[in-house]
Amino acid sequence: RGSPAPPPPPRRERERDREDRPGASGVRWRHLAPPAAYLAENWPLRLVCASGDGAFVAAAGTHGLAVYSAASQRWRLFADRRDEVAIQALALTWYLSEVVVVVHAQTAEQMLQAAGDRAAAQPHGLPPSSADRRPRPPARAHLVFFRRNRLSLQSVLCRVPVPAGRIPRFVDCNEQWLILFTTDAHFYQYRLTPVREGPDGRTLTQLRVELTHEVAMAGGPVADPVSLSLLPSDSRCVFLSATGDLAVAAPEDDHRAAPLARNVEQFWLSADAPAVSEPMLWAHGRAGLQMWYPFSASSPIGLMSREQSAEFDLEVYPLGVAAHLGLVVGGSMGVTSADDGSGAVRFHLQIRMHPFLHAVLADLLHSSRSNPTLAAAIAAQFAPVPHFAHSLELLLHETLDRDDRSRDLATVVDFLRPWPPFAKVVASCARKMDVRYWHRLFTCVGPPQPLFDAALEVADVETAASYLRILAYLDGVQAAKRAGLRLFSLALDDNDLELVSDLARFLDPPEVQPDESPDSDAAQAQEMLMARHARQLLGRLDLVGLLRFAAAVRRDPVRWFRRERDRACLVTDWATSLRVLHTQFGIPLPASLPPSSSRATTRRLPAHRDLRYLTTATTTAGATHLTLLLATLLLDLDVVEAALSREPMVVKVFLAALGEQGCFGYEQVRAVLGDRLERRGVLLDREG
Repeated sequence: RGSPAPPPPPRRERERDREDRPGASGVRWRHLAPPAAYLAENWPLRLVCASGDGAFVAAAGTHGLAVYSAASQRWRLFADRRDEVAIQALALTWYLSEVVVVVHAQTAEQMLQAAGDRAAAQPHGLPPSSADRRPRPPARAHLVFFRRNRLSLQSVLCRVPVPAGRIPRFVDCNEQWLILFTTDAHFYQYRLTPVREGPDGRTLTQLRVELTHEVAMAGGPVADPVSLSLLPSDSRCVFLSATGDLAVAAPEDDHRAAPLARNVEQFWLSADAPAVSEPMLWAHGRAGLQMWYPFSASSPIGLMSREQSAEFDLEVYPLGVAAHLGLVVGGSMGVTSADDGSGAVRFHLQIRMHPFLHAVLADLLHSSRSNPTLAAAIAAQFAPVPHFAHSLELLLHETLDRDDRSRDLATVVDFLRPWPPFAKVVASCARKMDVRYWHRLFTCVGPPQPLFDAALEVADVETAASYLRILAYLDGVQAAKRAGLRLFSLALDDNDLELVSDLARFLDPPEVQPDESPDSDAAQAQEMLMARHARQLLGRLDLVGLLRFAAAVRRDPVRWFRRERDRACLVTDWATSLRVLHTQFGIPLPASLPPSSSRATTRRLPAHRDLRYLTTATTTAGATHLTLLLATLLLDLDVVEAALSREPMVVKVFLAALGEQGCFGYEQVRAVLGDRLERRGVLLDREG
């Protein structure tokens, strides 16, 4: 306690956050870390509120305020320490891009005093006048509209006192209205009128705030709410009471409220749902996750919405809705082991997402209030979302799984057919369900062969591969093999070795079924495709790629070396080829020739096993040019000498290529080989 405290970080600092990797939904979540200096003095955080467009986040602790900008990834604090101490927030909300703070009555006086002292300071320390000594009225809470880009009591956009004696509890606003709910069940409605100036007429210079309604709601159905939310473009509010009753009300209706649901734990209003002009209302409680769409405040109560339930993972607790992404966001508890080896466990929050688009589309297509036109409009707006195809798959899967009526299945299939991912949706759905459903599914969808062709046409090899098993089950093994050969050729062109390996296993089954005869034409076509790909790899001198390809298709490369020994295996530029192989296998140029057995030295190299295997294979196949290069990398002079003895026409050009490498080790190799070959008469024959 007696040691000096470390200096605080700068008042305005870059946020230190972290980002989760995007998952299947394509959404990246950012974990924000408020400034350490603010947390050290104002812990714990009591209020957090994001702007409607998600561009800004306001957080308030015991005093003051911190505002985060997603664009700059920075936090902004009060420039004056006295302003921060004078602010004690009771509630937060956003008006456009300006933050609204409900300031506690006990600190409102300090706030006004702090602002007044600096706005009208007495010069030369003169005492205050007698007018300043008159009694002040009782302290009242205030609504303070701060400019987000300048947190200061000297530059507030607007300051509105709350009626005397009222303690604010909740606040919310949209572009036209602000609502305030107090602890004694009084409801206040304010009209907001912005004044804009500037060359473009967009600069917000003033804000007029007018109290339009005051309603005492004590004794009513929403007398004790735990949360409320103002509709995005209306003066009505959705209330959630402490008893779990969800209702909608407006100040002009006095304290009357229209019930929506019971036994609700929490709710959300989302105004960013595409293709729906009105907001969507979400509620989570005993009935699960429920939604009303469109939630029109101008429609008669009881006819205003379409209610639909969506199943949600019971281990995930819903926390909010990202309607523009078609996702319900929830949290689950994860467990990890401590890093210190103590065996202790550590809990952490995991963000989980659940799509809801399929539930909306299912209701629009299946129910008696069927509206395929609206379903198509909603789906079109969600089409750019990364998990759009997965939502369509869920729609098809749940329809096929829970409904025995072919009419509903046919309706869903007809709805899905125009969308580009139709072939992928059908394949994914079929792959995840029992094969006994396939006949029923493809009776509505149609034969699988055209869907395979459609996937192949757009080079969607993953989807096309999914249809091979379906083709084998519905159309027979030979039809599936013919389709597999087409896909095999495309996978070879893309050098997709993982898919090539899977297709090779599919095309080379361990045994032939009793009712099927071996297709020699298909086997021959497969071998020709593999030989063509091997020739391309040898033409590029990609021996590492050739090894990987041989392992993927489980073939001995000797056959390819033997086939290409007089074509692709011939070397024309020895110096360049030698440098290429050094780079390819990660072997540096030798600094000197090992004094003893070279094998004992090269055995320590990671690529030695591959080089030795390839040297043996090329020697067996008679591909002498490649044997020369590979044995040179291994510094196996015995093999090099034997190969040069079989190819005396390349001796001089090969020795010259060694000299062009510019390293002492190859100069030694060149000298040793020259002596050996001269003793064997190879050089004399070449010179003669």
